Amino acid sequence: AIVAAVPFKDGVGTFIPNRDDPDNRRASRFWSTAFIIRQALGATADWQASYQKVHTNRTFANGPAGFGSQPTVSNFSQFEGGIDTAAARLNLRPRSWDAFSAGAEYERETYLNADDNRLPAPATVSTQTRAGQRSQAYYFANQVMLLQQRLQISMSGRAQFFNLDRPDFVYRGTANPYQTIGFNGPPKALTGDIATSYFAAKTGTKLRAHFGNSYRAPALYERFGSGFSYNATLNAVVFSPNGDPRLSPDRYNGLDAGIDQYLWRDKIRVSGTWFYTRIARLTQFDSTLTVVRPATDIFARSSGYFNGAGGISRGAEMTVELRPRRGTLLRASYTYVNADTDQDTAVRGFFQALSIPPHALCAMLNQQLGKRTSVTVDLYHSSDYYNSLSAAGRARAYQYPGLTKIDIVGNRLLWQGEKLSLNGYAKVDNLLNQTFYENGFRGAGGTFLSGLRVMFR
Repeated sequence: AIVAAVPFKDGVGTFIPNRDDPDNRRASRFWSTAFIIRQALGATADWQASYQKVHTNRTFANGPAGFGSQPTVSNFSQFEGGIDTAAARLNLRPRSWDAFSAGAEYERETYLNADDNRLPAPATVSTQTRAGQRSQAYYFANQVMLLQQRLQISMSGRAQFFNLDRPDFVYRGTANPYQTIGFNGPPKALTGDIATSYFAAKTGTKLRAHFGNSYRAPALYERFGSGFSYNATLNAVVFSPNGDPRLSPDRYNGLDAGIDQYLWRDKIRVSGTWFYTRIARLTQFDSTLTVVRPATDIFARSSGYFNGAGGISRGAEMTVELRPRRGTLLRASYTYVNADTDQDTAVRGFFQALSIPPHALCAMLNQQLGKRTSVTVDLYHSSDYYNSLSAAGRARAYQYPGLTKIDIVGNRLLWQGEKLSLNGYAKVDNLLNQTFYENGFRGAGGTFLSGLRVMFR
């Protein structure tokens, strides 16, 4: 990174700071609320109901001041979204070796996207999109423990159904690219998991395996979002629809297996896990004219979301956990990941997954200092990795250095009553104030954070 009064040296610099854009502004607002009600129906049954609301609102404004391609007047963009989630679940334990739960969930999602270049007519471009989506989900989970709890089998399943409200569009000064497109909700999502483990008490060995699939419906912004962007071909700031209402959901399949070995009267645990994840389909964003091009795109987009091919991620993790004495926990793990994509959609001719370091090392020490205080120290180190940047007219793969960072967190119980307790905590990120980079950007130095936490019983 280039800092004041330090000259650039080939092989040392990463990103050169951009020139200031003094009238480019972003304002963000976020709030969330939630509550849960639980009721015991006896020793073998209970139920709970919950509700959560999340709301976000972001506005962007960019005016003519600054260098490079700038609008002639200050343009404006707003992105507002909200999610309401209501859920209910029943938990049953009919036998000591069987635990069953089932539930339902209702979700409502709202979305508003407004863009205005604020130019006088006939150059006015003003758009507004309102969209909404509702979904209902039903799920179950069952865990069975056999052979004196040495054999455990867990199964779960979930079905989710979507209903898309017809979007409302208001376009002035530009054609509505979505007016001839039919609108349908995402297809139903059917997902499930099965996991099993067996513990051999004589040798202190546990064998485990898991298989499951997952599903992600495209977000409303990915389907209907828009905004102002820089077009390298026109060398101008232009309005562009970024969404594609036809997007299909992301789909994943995962398999993992492992072994845990307990030693020294269970004070040491050595674990090994192998994992394999197949991404059948993945929603991606292109702003480099590699896939989404105005000449070939149905919406004449210069950038936007599209359904890209997936890929494969496989690897292994080794973990050692040590409890040498009461109140002390040491854990260290090493992870190797080999992740590739099926298509070179991000960088032509490059199939390695971006932003994923092949090697990562984590270490943690947690120490209890009496009954009220605990201290946790975390160490993280990763190897070099790749990410994309546009240079000389196209996206290219750049190698970024890994990072090393130490964090420390302290917790103390300040007061404990019959119904609630008060905890104080303090955290220091990057304890040694090391210089490190994330995707080429210089990371924060030593950072201190403290607060209070109220716990209800």
